[in-house]
Amino acid sequence: MKLITLIFLFLSTTVLAQKAYIVINETNGSVLLENNSTLKHYPASLTKMMMLYIAFDALKKNILNENTLLKVSKKASEQVPSKLGLKNGTTITLKNTLLGIIIKSANDASVVLSEHLSGKEKTFASIMTATAKQIGLSKTNFENSSGLGDEDQVSSAKDMALLGLALYRHFPKYYKWFSIKSFVFEGKKISSHNHLFKRYKGVDGLKTGYIKKAGYNSVVSSKQNGKRLFGVVLGAESIIKRDNKMIEILNKGFAQLGVNVNYSRENEKYTVQLGAFSNKNNAEKILGNYNQNKKIIKKNVKNKTLYLALLTNLSYDTAYRKCNFIKSKGSECLIKLGK
Repeated sequence: MKLITLIFLFLSTTVLAQKAYIVINETNGSVLLENNSTLKHYPASLTKMMMLYIAFDALKKNILNENTLLKVSKKASEQVPSKLGLKNGTTITLKNTLLGIIIKSANDASVVLSEHLSGKEKTFASIMTATAKQIGLSKTNFENSSGLGDEDQVSSAKDMALLGLALYRHFPKYYKWFSIKSFVFEGKKISSHNHLFKRYKGVDGLKTGYIKKAGYNSVVSSKQNGKRLFGVVLGAESIIKRDNKMIEILNKGFAQLGVNVNYSRENEKYTVQLGAFSNKNNAEKILGNYNQNKKIIKKNVKNKTLYLALLTNLSYDTAYRKCNFIKSKGSECLIKLGK
């Protein structure tokens, strides 16, 4: 009996670890391409799309308005990043709460919203699950509003695509908020995590997410030549691999609809970060192994000066080749889009 239980647990974990993707056509909801799209997966911060659905419904029904003040609890203020840094006992407007969730994926704002709408986050998670079932999300269950790790917090690529479609169809007025790339909160500019706004034509939302056991997840909508697609990628190994996979499947989806996207990675440039050092000499030392495209950037992080050792102006293939070689030697590196 113990052996059977262990086998079952192993198989369950394996299913949840699978990479998955799907592209659906907004016009009729048809699936244009998919892989593992109905397997259960940890949604991470894609969870927040469901709480936004419920909040938009409350706005539409005039239960709330954009200027409604929401109180920040001790629990909300103690959430782990990503967060706005909300303080216990303060208040925040509903619109700033929602923009914080959409743009920053703020966990503190998520708890503030869930507590305002239902009293307790756990209660709100049950409401989220019930709403998910009502709109046809058959593989989805929520245990919290943020998407932070919980074994029973699951969804699927298909369910997340259908949720994106429902947000677009049911709340056109508020769906537009997903296209907002930044906002100012308490004097600080908060910018979007979604790099595809810059990389891919027609993108106007929706959400990214990451926790270690889920990998890098994303739900994206793009409209080109009057055709709108929703794409979902789950379980990618990095932000760039997630975004490149999304570009690949959206290209294929648009091609099926006769839309010539004309996208190429050839003109994009990437940077490999070899490390961040408190001593500039250490940054210079690690760059001494390379002959070209070397650069050191001085950066202040939380009142601490760091020196970033970078290899810049690289093609996609060169950046990945260099980074993979570095990792094969037991060191770490980070690939970023841009020079």
